[in-house]
Amino acid sequence: MDKTQKIITAFFIITVVIIASLVAIYLYKQKNADNGGICNPIAYKIEELNNNLPAETIFYFGDTCPHCKIVEDFMKDNSIETKIKVSQREVYRNESAAKEMMDLQNLGNLPASYVGAVPLLYYNQTLYLGDKDIICILKEAAGIK
Repeated sequence: MDKTQKIITAFFIITVVIIASLVAIYLYKQKNADNGGICNPIAYKIEELNNNLPAETIFYFGDTCPHCKIVEDFMKDNSIETKIKVSQREVYRNESAAKEMMDLQNLGNLPASYVGAVPLLYYNQTLYLGDKDIICILKEAAGIK
């Protein structure tokens, strides 16, 4: 192999390594991106005019639900109660809270398989299910980035 072929081979190898590194960095950033802080949860808006709807933000949870615990820990760790008022209602042992939650879920036209599911957040006449979506909304409401 002459000197020119060695230089071309070395240049080719360096170029491939640089391109592979850039692709790996790009994929890593995409995988770990937080969508630029964009919150896009699934929302179930209660469109029905109803003067009996609660005015406050309500977090419905079950005392043995692991996803509820994630939201509760987030609320505690971020002092959510000092930023926004959130009423908390346990639904596994409290029949009236469970009925209230299910009435709201029916008004929000949730799929039948979701009715009775927790964690559930009622905020601005809208229902949010699941720890990730609820935390996303609580962050927005409390001004947490």
